[in-house]
Amino acid sequence: MRRKRSLIQIYLVSLIALAVIPVAILGYIWFASEYERFTDQSQNWRDTFVESRHELLRREVNKAVEYIDYKRSQLKRRLNQELRQEVAIALALIGNVHKEYGRGAGDTETLERVRDILAPLRFHDGKGFFFALSGDNQTLLAPLHPENRQRLPHDD
Repeated sequence: MRRKRSLIQIYLVSLIALAVIPVAILGYIWFASEYERFTDQSQNWRDTFVESRHELLRREVNKAVEYIDYKRSQLKRRLNQELRQEVAIALALIGNVHKEYGRGAGDTETLERVRDILAPLRFHDGKGFFFALSGDNQTLLAPLHPENRQRLPHDD
């Protein structure tokens, strides 16, 4: 059986509904706007964070490249200096051979003595070696073969 509702109960339920429905609608609108504001703000923070990380990475990569360039130039300078020292030693040896054997010996004998002195010389952990060419591109002291590290045949 249904109970009859009184006019006051209907009026009270209507007033409550009239109060709750706008509050619910306003609450939904407020919640939706706050959620949208939150998503926009979090996307901005994410973009800012990613951009700052990209900038930091760019700076670090640039620092690494500069360091590599610096080390490369330092190594090049050091190798150049070592090569100059080795060439100075070789020239001093050649000068001594020329002083000692150049007067009495012929050119071919002096050249053979220079070859004998320079051929076994190595520098830069055994990777560096001497070779010589004449002014008319004849091989005086042949370079080493890259694989077996033996002297290539030279022109006489």
